[in-house]
Amino acid sequence: MGVLRNLIAGRRVELIDVAAGRGPSFAVDVDPGVLYGSPTLDDYVAGRVGKVRRAEALRVPAVLRGRNLVAGPIGTLPMRLAKPGEDPVEWPFLEQPEEGTAASVTWTRVADDLIFHGRAWLLITHRGWHGFPVSVRRLDPETVTIDAERRVWHTRRGSGTAAEYLPDDRVIRIDSPTEPILDAGAVAIRTCLAIARATRNVADGLPPSTYFTPADGTADYLTETEVQKILDTWHESRQKNVTGYVPAALELKALGWNPEQLQLRDLRDQAVLDIARLFGVDAEELNVSTTSRTYFNAFDRRQDFIQFTLAPYLSAIEGRLSMDDVTPRGYRVRFDLDEFFKADTLARFQAYEVGLRTGAVTVDEIREAEGRPALTDDQVAALAALAGARTPKEHTDASV
Repeated sequence: MGVLRNLIAGRRVELIDVAAGRGPSFAVDVDPGVLYGSPTLDDYVAGRVGKVRRAEALRVPAVLRGRNLVAGPIGTLPMRLAKPGEDPVEWPFLEQPEEGTAASVTWTRVADDLIFHGRAWLLITHRGWHGFPVSVRRLDPETVTIDAERRVWHTRRGSGTAAEYLPDDRVIRIDSPTEPILDAGAVAIRTCLAIARATRNVADGLPPSTYFTPADGTADYLTETEVQKILDTWHESRQKNVTGYVPAALELKALGWNPEQLQLRDLRDQAVLDIARLFGVDAEELNVSTTSRTYFNAFDRRQDFIQFTLAPYLSAIEGRLSMDDVTPRGYRVRFDLDEFFKADTLARFQAYEVGLRTGAVTVDEIREAEGRPALTDDQVAALAALAGARTPKEHTDASV
């Protein structure tokens, strides 16, 4: 049992032939976690097994890019509160949930938590006269735990204090419908990190190296001092970025492979492609060239992005914030996608022209959609005189 315990702990073990009465015959150095492929506590502590830490994952450029592509747009989309079929009402909680922090920052971080951890936490800091939350504070998911009795505990980072119990009426918990990237994508992320390390080794000259041997037909006549002088001169020349001179009696040989020979480029593209699949984004957005693009225009591309990538997170946030403990009964929170799907200027004004002819919209409605103030009577008259026809307002009224 002592030998087995030492093997599992990764200690140096000396195997002794007791029957023959001899001393140690050989020694074995065991690497922790290698025995039968079983991980030890050290593996979990060092992060070699299980989920990847968020800070470690963001060291991979493809992961950072994927996070920005998914969480960024969610944070910039405005949210509206309204009853079905009615106009939206003002709700301060949606416009600025955290004091001193822009709403886009808060909702981007919430989306980040859903992507990486599968859960986001908002601590209610203030309620309005109506009893609903008007101000919250986002909690880092890594500082929140749930015990066996489903109670929520929060520990401040670096505080050294005991965990604080948070009653259910003090927190808003938002669950992701997808598996967290740090769990589901652990293998792909670690592959990217391993390839990055291998690439750095190549760039640093490891494993590739050079060495000298006597040229064919020559004897090894150099002393150790002369050999060292040659090596120092060669190293100094390479540092100065100049070509070194190799005497005829010596032959320079290279040991190792370049990145292309190591297939690091292909491996890196495959790893980044796996990251793109994890986030549900087009691989070309992560600078990996593919031939699978089927988008016909920017509108179709954005529509696919909403439906197949953002929709799970949007629905999770909308559904949770529409519950009765956050917003009034009968009201629903919805992301406003109008700006996201907004067409180019020419297409919009062509649509406005058709709308005016059919009476579907008025001039005032068009100007409001474009963020312009309503026309004054003098401006309407001037435009009518310039066009030599009835005023747009009269034309619209007549159409209606």
